[in-house]
Amino acid sequence: MTVTSTTAAGTAASGAAQTASEIGSQGLKREDFMLLLLTQLKHQDPLEPMDDQALMTQFTQLNSLEELQGINHKMNDLAQGVNLTEASSLIGKEVMVSTKEGEEAMGLVSSVSRISGEVMLRIQGASYPLSSLIHVQNQEV
Repeated sequence: MTVTSTTAAGTAASGAAQTASEIGSQGLKREDFMLLLLTQLKHQDPLEPMDDQALMTQFTQLNSLEELQGINHKMNDLAQGVNLTEASSLIGKEVMVSTKEGEEAMGLVSSVSRISGEVMLRIQGASYPLSSLIHVQNQEV
């Protein structure tokens, strides 16, 4: 009997390790967590079942993780909105930006946009990331 339970525990550990290695650097998703949990439950020793409190702790951690991921996503959206608002206040102003080549370009901001999540300034027909902004000058009226 001892051999069987040791083999089942070894199988569970190897299954969990294999699943964990398949997840890689993408992060643990709800489906991945449930797969690990089911593997753990399937291969547990019937004479020493998983502790109920440990199981509830794992579910609580999963819910906390999901909530934190949701908050992080909303904070990123908020930050992008703030960057877009900041950039829109530059329309009609003369700015200096750093180019990819390390040079400086100057001109009036004609528009702003968000391309692939990055806020871009449109200056004399070219687009520059907001992060490349060096200097802002108000136009004298």
